[in-house]
Amino acid sequence: MESTFDVEVIACTIALDNEVLIRALVKRRQLINQFREMLPEIQDFDIDELQHNIEKCKAVPMWKQVLFRAATPESIYQSIIQQDIKIDQLSSKNYNVSSIIATFQTQKDQQTVLDRLVLPVLRQKQLPEEYKYDGVILDVKEPAEPSAVRWDDLNTPTSVRHDKLIYMMVFASFERLSYI
Repeated sequence: MESTFDVEVIACTIALDNEVLIRALVKRRQLINQFREMLPEIQDFDIDELQHNIEKCKAVPMWKQVLFRAATPESIYQSIIQQDIKIDQLSSKNYNVSSIIATFQTQKDQQTVLDRLVLPVLRQKQLPEEYKYDGVILDVKEPAEPSAVRWDDLNTPTSVRHDKLIYMMVFASFERLSYI
């Protein structure tokens, strides 16, 4: 990009479509934290010594296991092992690139690239080959301002966002009817 557009890129982030792997890693971290909380005292916690730490954990009363389906240290340990296997399988897969984020040295550099790559749909066929990636026209967009990004919804599928929007519109219309 730097040589094609004569601009300076200071960072390039490549986001992969690996949400399933990320969720598995988060689940594993939650299980480890749950296991750590069962230890009687805060101590140097070695993730490789989980099996040896089972005996040190507080026992979970049977009534909690039955009534509240409380996890035991053994069941948490087994869940961590299962997550490790799942993570190993998911880590061996190849994931598609979902987006590429380029950070430029100056606003002028960013605008230079946007001016050359962002074209109306009818003019995209006129885009020079040197601006295409393997003959493909990339979907280049100007980034939103950080304050405009809904950070909590970044990984929410579009269908879920649409469902929430429809729910809110229906709920708001019912609320207006109650005032009439």
